[in-house]
Amino acid sequence: MATIISRVIIEHYRSVRYLELEPASLCALIGPNNAGKTNILKAINLIMGNGGPLPLATQDYSDGDTSHPVSVKLFFTAPLRCRQGGFPVWGLRYFSPPLQSTGEVPNPQLDCLDEEGKILACNQDDHELFLQARSQVPFLFIDARRSLLNDGLEDHWKALRKLLERLGGIDGEARFLLETESLTAGADRERDEAAVSGPGRQSSLLVEALKAVKDADNAGAVIAIEEPEIFLHPHRERFFYRILRGLSMAGNQIFYATHSSNFVDIQYPEDVFLVRRKLGAGTVVRHNFKSTWSSDERFMLLREFDSRRNELFFSRGVVLVEGDTERFLYPPFLQSQGIDIDEIEISIVDAGGKGNMPLLVEVLEFFDIPYVAIFDSDMHPGKGRKRADVLLRLKQQGGPNARLIAASRSPGRLFVFEPNIEGALGFNPEMKDKVVSAVQYVQNGVSSQARCRLMEPINALLAQIGEKELQ
Repeated sequence: MATIISRVIIEHYRSVRYLELEPASLCALIGPNNAGKTNILKAINLIMGNGGPLPLATQDYSDGDTSHPVSVKLFFTAPLRCRQGGFPVWGLRYFSPPLQSTGEVPNPQLDCLDEEGKILACNQDDHELFLQARSQVPFLFIDARRSLLNDGLEDHWKALRKLLERLGGIDGEARFLLETESLTAGADRERDEAAVSGPGRQSSLLVEALKAVKDADNAGAVIAIEEPEIFLHPHRERFFYRILRGLSMAGNQIFYATHSSNFVDIQYPEDVFLVRRKLGAGTVVRHNFKSTWSSDERFMLLREFDSRRNELFFSRGVVLVEGDTERFLYPPFLQSQGIDIDEIEISIVDAGGKGNMPLLVEVLEFFDIPYVAIFDSDMHPGKGRKRADVLLRLKQQGGPNARLIAASRSPGRLFVFEPNIEGALGFNPEMKDKVVSAVQYVQNGVSSQARCRLMEPINALLAQIGEKELQ
C-alpha cells in the first residue's frame, strides 16, 4: 500500500490559526475566495516541496502576529524509514520560531516525528534526516500560474518530470510533450514553441502528463494543484476531474483547491472539504461527512448532482425548490425586487422532485450551508392555517413531506405553499408549459400579497447568511 498523508496540522500560518484535517485519497478543497484553500496547499508544500524548506516572510505569520511560531505537521499512513539508523519516521514538522527582536525571520526548524508526534531524538543531522524521510514520498505542487513567462514555473515542470521518473516514467505522447518540447528555458534563455504557446497550452500539457501517469498505473505520489480548472473549457474540466479521481483510486493522493463545480462529486462526500474563514477563528474546514450512504442514496446523488446542482457548495446560501417552475420563477422575481442572486452568490437549486429534497437537505445541513427549502403541501389548503400547523400536519401524514421535515434541523428553514405555489400565488399556469406561465406571471407584476409570500423565504435566507458571517 502506498504511503500518503494521513493527517495535517497547521498553526499560525497565513489565514490559519489552528487547523487539523484528515485528508482522503482525493481532497477537494472548496469554498469562497479568501477562505484559505490555497494556504492549506502551501502549508503542505512548506514540508513536501522541492528545494528548501525556505524561511517564511513576516506576512506568512497568521494575521501578521509574529509573536506566535508557525508550525506545520504532516503524518503518514506508514513510517518513512531513513538510511541513517533506520529510524521509523511517522511525521514531519516545519517550525518557524517567533520573529526575533531584530525583525529578522529565523530559519525554520525541521523535525522528524515518531508515532505519537514527538520529535525524534537521534545522533544524526536533523536536517539531513528530514530530507531523507521526505524524499520517500514523491510530491508535486502546481500553483495557479500556467505561463512560462512567470518566473519559477519552469520549476513546476522540472518537478513534474522528476515525479514521473520516480514513478517509473511515462510513454507515448506525454513523453514526447515533456521531453521534445522541453518545458524549460535553455542556457541561452531561448524558449521553444511549447514555452511561448501560452497558459492554455500549459494547462493542456498538465492534463496530458497526469493522464499518462494514471494510464501507466503509477502509484505512491502526493500531488497538490491550485485551481485545476484554470484555462480549461468545461468538457476538459470534467475530463481532468476523472483523471484526478483515477489517480487517487490507483494509490496516489490528490489535493486541489477549486472554484469549479466540475471538480466536485457529491457521490463521494468523503472527498469534499468545505473551507470557510470565520471572524476570530481564521480558516476552518468542514469535513467528516457521512460516508456510509446506502447504494440507493449514492445512486440518487449520482443521478441528481450535476455540475449545476454542485454549485450549492460554492454558494453563500441556497434556495432549494422542488422543480423547474420555482427555479425559473424566482430569478426574474428577485431581479424585479432589486436582488441579483449572482451578485450576492445565492443559488436556486431544484431537487428534481420532492422525493429528492430530504437527501439534499442532509447535505446542506451537514456542510452548514445556509438554505431554505420551498415545497408544495399537495393537500387542500386550510384557511388561515399557520405555517407551523401545516408542517405538523404534514409530518403526521408521513410520506415525502414528513421525510423532508425530519431532515431539516430547523422548521424555520421550511416554507410550504398550499396546495402548490401556483394556487398559493393565485395564478393558473397552462399545464403544457408551467415554466413559461410562471415566468410570464412574474414579468406581468405580482400582487403585494404574492410578493410577501415569495419574499418570506428569501428574507429568512438573507438573515441566516448575515448571522453566519458574523460568527
